[in-house]
Amino acid sequence: MAAPLRTLIDQLGNSRSTLFGFTSSAALAALALVEPRGASTTGKLLYRGAIGAVAAWSAVAAVRSERPQPVTGNALGVVAAGVAVATAAVSPLGERLDAKLVDRLLDGGVRRPRTVLAAANAAISLGVWELDRRTTATDPAGADASIAATEAAAAEAPPRSKIVVSAVVLRDEQGRVLSVRKRGTQRFMFPGGKPEPGETTEQTAVREVQEELGIDLDVAELTHLGDFETDAANEPNHTVVASVFEHPFVEGVAVNAEIDELEWIALDSDRADLAPLLRDAVFPALRER
Repeated sequence: MAAPLRTLIDQLGNSRSTLFGFTSSAALAALALVEPRGASTTGKLLYRGAIGAVAAWSAVAAVRSERPQPVTGNALGVVAAGVAVATAAVSPLGERLDAKLVDRLLDGGVRRPRTVLAAANAAISLGVWELDRRTTATDPAGADASIAATEAAAAEAPPRSKIVVSAVVLRDEQGRVLSVRKRGTQRFMFPGGKPEPGETTEQTAVREVQEELGIDLDVAELTHLGDFETDAANEPNHTVVASVFEHPFVEGVAVNAEIDELEWIALDSDRADLAPLLRDAVFPALRER
């Protein structure tokens, strides 16, 4: 019995379920049949409590159905209590409005105004529920199915390929960082590149800088700044995993190999033509030192 009962509770808590729509509409219609005018103090309290309970139930159901992530019981309790208190506070105003509607219907020759109000409440409630169901659910499972479809699509997306590189930070007397733009690309990046078989990250850094800039670095003077992972600058759906080193300034830097352009860039630059490794990872790390 536990599983069916849990299923029933879940259905009652879902504003898009048919069961909730009809049950809540029936509750509102039943309350509209009650004549609060002239009732005893206890009767009015019971009447207002019932209205507060229906309002709280509807609010909790709406929160549970609209939220993409599960809502805790404590949070639902706060929502329910808040709505119940607010409903109780405005109940006297609602009762006066109810009385005026009944009197107007009687003056208009309606013999059973309460029945008319009950039918109107049920029709409005069902109409609102149906509108919500149509506008927020694209299939029988509603928002839950949309979330599941999004997660499934993300899971089926091809994994991002990783590019392993070594890069070197060279700074001038003003603290600017040397960047290079390789032939056929638009973004400026650190000098460096991919390792060859058997190379250490330091050996790769030294070799690549010699090929690209025509200068010889001293491995002993390399300082490991850190390992960083960012989007690749020129390869879509690729991630760069970079071992970044600092080295003291060396004279004689010049364009070589596949390099088209050199530029010294300040650490506070956020130019759009900087590679993500510079702008989003290494520059912030250098500014914090």
